[in-house]
Amino acid sequence: MQFKVVQSEGPQSPPLINFKVQRGLTLSPNIIRWEPVEDVDSVKIYRSRIGLKTKAPPFGIELGDGILFGTTWGKEQQCPLSSDANLLMDLSKLSHVKVFEQDDGSFWIISEWQQEGGLVEVLSGAVAAEKLGLSVGLVSTFLSDWELIAEIADPSLTESYEDVSGLPSDYYRVTTVTDEEESVPSPWMQPLMGDQDLCVLSGRVLELDGKPAAHVEINAKIAIPGRPLNEILISSNEIKALTNKEGYFSLPVLQGVPIIIEASSIGYIKPVLVPQENYMKLTAEMWDYYKYSGTKDVDQENF
Repeated sequence: MQFKVVQSEGPQSPPLINFKVQRGLTLSPNIIRWEPVEDVDSVKIYRSRIGLKTKAPPFGIELGDGILFGTTWGKEQQCPLSSDANLLMDLSKLSHVKVFEQDDGSFWIISEWQQEGGLVEVLSGAVAAEKLGLSVGLVSTFLSDWELIAEIADPSLTESYEDVSGLPSDYYRVTTVTDEEESVPSPWMQPLMGDQDLCVLSGRVLELDGKPAAHVEINAKIAIPGRPLNEILISSNEIKALTNKEGYFSLPVLQGVPIIIEASSIGYIKPVLVPQENYMKLTAEMWDYYKYSGTKDVDQENF
């Protein structure tokens, strides 16, 4: 199948605000910061968490208990459990998930893939699942649990919000409200270590017949060996995203960084110097395309 990349149309009424999410030490809260803005009545902050939360202990786990989990990419994993005391260690043996213990002793079981396609699901093991406050069929997918966590009145006077219950893998987006009309949401963003400015790269992938190409993986890698692409906590050397059902994708990267944007499954690659801007739409003209060995042909005339 052949593909082309087209310019993302983008929102018609984007948020009238620039924001970023920061995090300090492991136990620090996630801090959402923005530049003061005028003529905006309020800022709404939304959070998405791809995962499942257990109840607080005691659980009553016994040796022989177990749960079959479904995770990203349709992978099924049997998780044997041994005791309440070893629950963190038992859950941490699962691949494609991260486990966070909360102050009250409960646990978040978070998908390692924090984009559309991320998934944690209880497939079987009703007895053990019930002990943890879960149930068979319980599932968390991208956007299914996104919630409004705060609305800040007069954002010209307040420049930050601390999400004290935020996790390193959480996603955030904001909207602005003016004269009771709410903007479309901003792109999702995750916590950064430090005070770097981000640019969200967005684009769209279509099949040559014009249909959206869903679930195409796009990634961004640093173009200078030895330098990290960014300090997003759940990513080390590259940022990945999947196109959604309409073919759209977005990638949050550091401003001013030379990167390589790649979609290896469809044979596209392009070095890009990320601008000192908050958003950039990727157009067909920005992509440098050529055929890899064994990849599908690219119709440049229809690109």
